[in-house]
Amino acid sequence: MDIFRLISYSISHVFMMGFLFLFSHLRYDKRKSAGIIAVSALALLILEFVSYRWAVAYGSLCVPAVILQILVLQGTAIGISDFRDPRALFTGLIASNYVLPGTMTSVYVYRLGQLEWALLLEVLIHLALLWLLNRSVRGVYLEIQAVRQSRWLVMCLVPSFIYLSAMGVDLAVRDSDRLLTAFFTVLFFLMTVYAFYNLAIQMIGKLYREQRALRRRKILQAGIRALKQEQSDIRETERKIAVHIHDSRHMIRIMQEMMAEENYDGINEMLNKMEVLTEVRQPVRCCDNIPLNGVVLYYRSEAEKENIPMSVRLDVPEELRVNAWELAVVVGHLLDNAIRFCGKTPDTPERSIRITARRNREQLLIDVRNTCDQVLRFESHNGLPVSDDGADQNVGLSSAAYFAAKNRGFFDCGIENGEFFARLLI
Repeated sequence: MDIFRLISYSISHVFMMGFLFLFSHLRYDKRKSAGIIAVSALALLILEFVSYRWAVAYGSLCVPAVILQILVLQGTAIGISDFRDPRALFTGLIASNYVLPGTMTSVYVYRLGQLEWALLLEVLIHLALLWLLNRSVRGVYLEIQAVRQSRWLVMCLVPSFIYLSAMGVDLAVRDSDRLLTAFFTVLFFLMTVYAFYNLAIQMIGKLYREQRALRRRKILQAGIRALKQEQSDIRETERKIAVHIHDSRHMIRIMQEMMAEENYDGINEMLNKMEVLTEVRQPVRCCDNIPLNGVVLYYRSEAEKENIPMSVRLDVPEELRVNAWELAVVVGHLLDNAIRFCGKTPDTPERSIRITARRNREQLLIDVRNTCDQVLRFESHNGLPVSDDGADQNVGLSSAAYFAAKNRGFFDCGIENGEFFARLLI
């Protein structure tokens, strides 16, 4: 059993490292990450051999070697990940859960006296599960993993308890005379766990995408409302112009009669009335770009509701080299973040928001600033501020960074002269 355990566990270590490579947000390029993975896998194999020799010599597991294996696995998960926090720890714990079906199945097949079949079946199960997870949940998991939340640390308890439960179930049925019944009991438990993981990850991913879609729809609706208001203003202007033309013709005829009668006071009065008729309310515009204009006007009104002054100076052309509505959504996110950020600071005269945009040849620089009296920490991997308020806090900054990368632009943010700034160059 000891030599079988050595081979079986060594196989599982290799596949755990493969899982980490696929399901981690890699901090380094693939070649360097693969090199770190290979070194860690070799370290796990050496520790497994040490544990095997200890078991042969003393009839028990080498506890220090097992502890070192756990540290190597979790250290690798944290070392190669963009997120050196509980998100990487969770991925490492999931990796140890992933290999349980293959490893435990091979043990029961080996007890039937089939060493070669047991090891072959273990490899096939590991491969099948890795292929299935890669196709079904990898994309969703990488997406939700990018969201920093305080709940990740609590979530680490789930794979830990599942691992202990699997060990407990295996221990309870291992010495049963009905070997097949024991095998299917353990297998059913593990398949139930995998179904739970799959459903949980898919549900979390769906909720996260719906949350982003709702915020995007909110901003687009704000722009549409502003456009409808502008359309209403234009129609009112057209109506006034039509009335003015009709009334002007009538007044000209009256003034002609007054001229014949030399009624100069009457003519002066009529001219004053015509001047009033020419006063036409122009639609409110802060820039020539219609989508951006609508979104900025909406958030300026939202800031006014919160008693936050917003200064707007935009030099944005009607035609842009990027999608105007996508840019409007990004700017809406930044302004929404600025309003919520200012809402956390005391209501003082210094509290304000400024948005400026200026052209430099074919490039457009948009700068959003708000007063900041807080000390912020920034992520090392992307330069965005660390959020302690959940997934929704930095969505605006993340979307701006993504938009800039997508359009070969530049985005940065930080603290400058007591203000938080978000700068987008496209």
